[in-house]
Amino acid sequence: MAKSTSASQYRKMTGKPKRITRGGQAVRIHKRTDSKSGGEYMCWQLYWREEGKARSTTRRTEEAALALADQIAVRLAKGEIKQRILSGLELADYEKATALCAGSGGTLLDAARFYESEWQKRRIQEIKVPVLVTEFLSAKTQDGCSDRYLDDSRLRLKKFSKAFPEQIGCITSRNLDDFLRALNVSIRSRDNVHKILKSLFSYARARGYLPASERTAAEILPRVKFKPPVIGILKPDEFERTLKAATRKTLPAFVLGGFCGMRQAEICRLDWSAIELDRKLITVNAAIAKTSRRRLVPLHDAAAAWLAPIAKSTGPVIEYSSPINLSEMMRSVWKAAKAKNTQNCLRHSGASYRLAATGNAPETALELGTSVQMLMQHYRELVTKEDAKRWFSIFPSKQEPAAEAPESDSFELSSQEGV
Repeated sequence: MAKSTSASQYRKMTGKPKRITRGGQAVRIHKRTDSKSGGEYMCWQLYWREEGKARSTTRRTEEAALALADQIAVRLAKGEIKQRILSGLELADYEKATALCAGSGGTLLDAARFYESEWQKRRIQEIKVPVLVTEFLSAKTQDGCSDRYLDDSRLRLKKFSKAFPEQIGCITSRNLDDFLRALNVSIRSRDNVHKILKSLFSYARARGYLPASERTAAEILPRVKFKPPVIGILKPDEFERTLKAATRKTLPAFVLGGFCGMRQAEICRLDWSAIELDRKLITVNAAIAKTSRRRLVPLHDAAAAWLAPIAKSTGPVIEYSSPINLSEMMRSVWKAAKAKNTQNCLRHSGASYRLAATGNAPETALELGTSVQMLMQHYRELVTKEDAKRWFSIFPSKQEPAAEAPESDSFELSSQEGV
């Protein structure tokens, strides 16, 4: 927008002003000397009146000033609506932009349209956290994620939604750090919550709710450092007491975990039709395996003997409504058996005794659905062949499994799934 010029600015004007007239409308051009950064330069100042107000603008050359004065005078004579008058810097930008567009064969309008199109692609859509969590869980359900993962995510994200009802884009890494520390849970549980938040924020970015080219607040926040949990193994007498204390509904989890080394999450997804007692074989389909690869697990004589009285032709092996409730019921069994329960001790024990019995790491790793490296790093314990023989010789007595305890309605954060 052109602006008026004070009287003090006329002091360095030189020569007689020129007057451009069109249809009774005049524009005056004054040549003046101005100074900038200690040096002087010549410029041409244009003056005219429009809508009852004095207007002025400057050009660096006389030719540019004359051309602009003629345009202004013609427009004023025609009574046209006021037009935008570019300042010197704006005019320089205009000339540079025009030159750049000329190099690609386009116009400024083409460039503006392209910019608008790209901006629309990168425009951030706003969404509140509770709505995002619902959308995220729905997408994970459609993607075929396990019930265990969905239950765990739903439980953890429920607290997050209550703590942050605002837009997802307003949440900072500091907000997340304060939230995680206020949970008052173990470092392992805090890290598990952080992992799910990373998934949630990554989903939001992929859906256009967060900038595509920037790290999310959950990614900026560093993971907490913690010592790996001590994963011990059971002694044969501890395992025997545990099996005898198990209820009918919890018994399959102890048998398949301790004798076959299966992950608890895989056991929770297993169907009785996948257990062939006559062939002493369990088929772990890719849909329920952590590695998404189908494998065959041998069913040892002792394991088959424990399962035979409660086996069915079809239906879920674990009848609890939630893997979390199963874990809670299993803790009651551990307590009744007076057995020391550490994280993943069933799978760790099964792997250790199986490796001692076979002496074949690749075969054992294949049965467990893991690598030889992971087997040796996480599951190997120094047990003897005599210990392994005792372990796989634990057969049930003629007594039936204990009566069922009522299923609890309480929920706790689930433990980490086995490697």
